Amino acid sequence: MVTTTIPPAALSAPEAAKYLGIPRSTFDRLAKSAPLPGIRMGNCLVFRIETLDSYLRQREASQVSA
Repeated sequence: MVTTTIPPAALSAPEAAKYLGIPRSTFDRLAKSAPLPGIRMGNCLVFRIETLDSYLRQREASQVSA
């Protein structure tokens, strides 16, 4: 039997903070101020990996051009 692992399409806030390599408190601040839009799913707020990657690219571009 072959087991296939499906990567998640979205991450919880703690997982997303870890993915970005930043403290959870910093992530929470960014999420509340809207640069990191989350998706509400019941009581959970999740963040698409594509959105997190896009955020990193935008931050990188703004710091390189500054």
